[in-house]
Amino acid sequence: MSKMQNSSGEGRLKDLLKKSLLNSLKKSAISLYSTLPLLLATVLLIALVFTLVPPDLYSPILESGGFVGAFSAGLIGSLLAGSPIISYIVAGELIKNGVSLFIATVFIVAWVTVGVVQIPAEAMILGKRFALVRNVTAFLLTFVIAALTVFLNNLI
Repeated sequence: MSKMQNSSGEGRLKDLLKKSLLNSLKKSAISLYSTLPLLLATVLLIALVFTLVPPDLYSPILESGGFVGAFSAGLIGSLLAGSPIISYIVAGELIKNGVSLFIATVFIVAWVTVGVVQIPAEAMILGKRFALVRNVTAFLLTFVIAALTVFLNNLI
């Protein structure tokens, strides 16, 4: 008798888990569908900004070095949102063109983690306070990450 109850209990648990999983997938699909236009608009806006602001425009600013160069790199990177996959290529090109490792790292980390262009969409989906705190924190941490990158690079 206990085997029947056990298998019956397992069957109900499997049914419950299956139903719960399907319900979660349905809710996720609805949520994605409702935010898809906003996400698409954000991606298109990022592509437009990145197309309109060619690397030749901001390369001389980044090559200046020092605090101004690093802060400018952080600001420019924050305004131009980019893909992590492309960031390695961009960083390599910046360093090849005479930009220091620190400034290239600040630019790339800000480019990938801070999203000024995405703040409206992020605020709408996750809340204004969260979007602001996340972006300010990410901006400040770009300098810490860049310093750690240069430090670790010098150890090697």
